[in-house]
Amino acid sequence: MKFNDIPKFVINLDRRSDRMESITKEMEYLGWEFERFSGIDTNSYMGCTKSILEIIKIAKERNYPRVMIIEDDCGVMPYAKDLLNKIEQESPNLEFAVMNLGPTHNGPINISENHGLLLDMTNLPKSTEGVRSIFATNMVIYDQSIYDTMFDISLTAFTTNGNYFHSIDDYIFKFIIKKYQSYCPVIPIAPQKSGHSNVSEGSDNNWHTQTYNWNNWCPIKIPNEFMDQLKVQEIKDKNEHKKFYYVN
Repeated sequence: MKFNDIPKFVINLDRRSDRMESITKEMEYLGWEFERFSGIDTNSYMGCTKSILEIIKIAKERNYPRVMIIEDDCGVMPYAKDLLNKIEQESPNLEFAVMNLGPTHNGPINISENHGLLLDMTNLPKSTEGVRSIFATNMVIYDQSIYDTMFDISLTAFTTNGNYFHSIDDYIFKFIIKKYQSYCPVIPIAPQKSGHSNVSEGSDNNWHTQTYNWNNWCPIKIPNEFMDQLKVQEIKDKNEHKKFYYVN
């Protein structure tokens, strides 16, 4: 598995040129090429849901074995390249349905028994039963084995007026990763940036929420220097790349 080789789409609303500029810099920092997808604009979570499904439809039509879908408001961690390279080396033939590179956790999660640089999002501790414990779709890789299952959201949560009961991350948690083996890195690659939300139409402190929740629930902690979004940006502005290391 080579992350560089996976086709990538960035979801960007036509009215958010500021975010397009921001995510382009993030992708340049990683050295990733991508295709822009003009986001479906609904001023609600529905836009994200429909946009992701449309991109998966494109991936299926083009016979992509996997596709990475990136939201334009995520920020890359300075250790991202090093950690991604280590995952490639440790698990070159990794099979999975979903790999979420920047989830929000709301419950305990285990390190994978066979892949020490990954957390096992499918086989969660029993204490998480009945709890929606994994959120967010900032940067997610979808395998072709679950393309059709993603479209099944229209069978499980669709109404005649075109509104989904499930947001896309809720659907993925309930109907994909709980049934099909899925992973995330032991620390996040791409948390969501804080700022104005086109879903809530308010200002959200997403970076703090995601990094705080991660360190609250995950066995491997984010080092303090990467908990602050502004400090992370300063590191990247200098084009510095940090090594990945464990914090227990």
